[in-house]
Amino acid sequence: GYIMTQNLHPADDNSEYLLRLQRDLGVALSASNDLPGILHLILSAIFQTGTADGASLYLFSNDLREIALESSKGFSPAFVEAARHAVFEEEIFSHIRASTSFYGSFDRLSSSLGGIGTAEGFHSFGIIPFLYGDMTLGAINVATRTQDRIPPQSRLVFETIAARLAGIINRIRNEDALKKVNRTLAELYEKLKISEERYRSVVEDLTDLVCRHLPDGTITFVNDAYAGYFGRSKDEFIGKRFLDIMNEDDREKAWRHIFSLEKDSPVGTIEFRVTLPDGTERWIDWTNRAIPSEKGNIAEYQSVGRDITDKKVLQEKLEYLGMHDALSGLYNSAYFDEEIKRLSTNRTIPTGVMV
Repeated sequence: GYIMTQNLHPADDNSEYLLRLQRDLGVALSASNDLPGILHLILSAIFQTGTADGASLYLFSNDLREIALESSKGFSPAFVEAARHAVFEEEIFSHIRASTSFYGSFDRLSSSLGGIGTAEGFHSFGIIPFLYGDMTLGAINVATRTQDRIPPQSRLVFETIAARLAGIINRIRNEDALKKVNRTLAELYEKLKISEERYRSVVEDLTDLVCRHLPDGTITFVNDAYAGYFGRSKDEFIGKRFLDIMNEDDREKAWRHIFSLEKDSPVGTIEFRVTLPDGTERWIDWTNRAIPSEKGNIAEYQSVGRDITDKKVLQEKLEYLGMHDALSGLYNSAYFDEEIKRLSTNRTIPTGVMV
């Protein structure tokens, strides 16, 4: 449950400690798709900043009308129960709607909970929304008993954690949606009771990109979303090669992925770049399925794709922030740590002969 490196403690070198904490949290989160486990890691990291004595995580509905308390730590059971039904005061909620953080006296939050928070002994709190694109997905609530206000350095860490959490939740939701779509398509295709016409009517209503192609890459079907995304008619794709839409540097990797699918392991995912007619380069996350014939050999492949360009851009920004100082833009100690580690593992020892 703890994210820790180099045996550092918050009191030793706070800036160095917080930097390593954010880096190690990012590594741990990138390897997980389990939302409860991810929320547990987030709460552990918040407590390891040395500022928080209580923290909770909320997820919002798309219209912000429904707020669900998903996880909490450091609060009493009575407080947690009150928080499940909390109605934030207008000033606080206006910050949530505007996706801006709010920091203040804990009395302000306690009043939203019918005064039940007074006995908790907290002095100050912060509510940090996390958003993906223009959609607010939820908020982190942090409280402290030892300080009259959340320190600026801790605020930066909490807001960075919130940004990471937003990207991960969006990724998990997209992956879950793609899996659901792919399961639905597989069930429809494999049930011989339904007609090809019904199958096509279902996929035409999807907003995801859907195409089918032969083992040699020849496209046999695309849905309206696929054709519209690339700005062409459906007929223009039939008979063309599936790999033609890809960035040339990604084609070999895509071929290896497709040929790795077989009857006993028919489903796989891959991300690659595509180029639109106007020259714009976008990233697509594809879920591919090998469809066997009655004889057992692979007769066709079905690919379901979704644009993940925004996620890629966010990942690049977070990677940049993890290796650069937020104010100066110069490389930080995490970057030099990685360089030293890389040089140490790739170092060659020169040899010489004297005669």
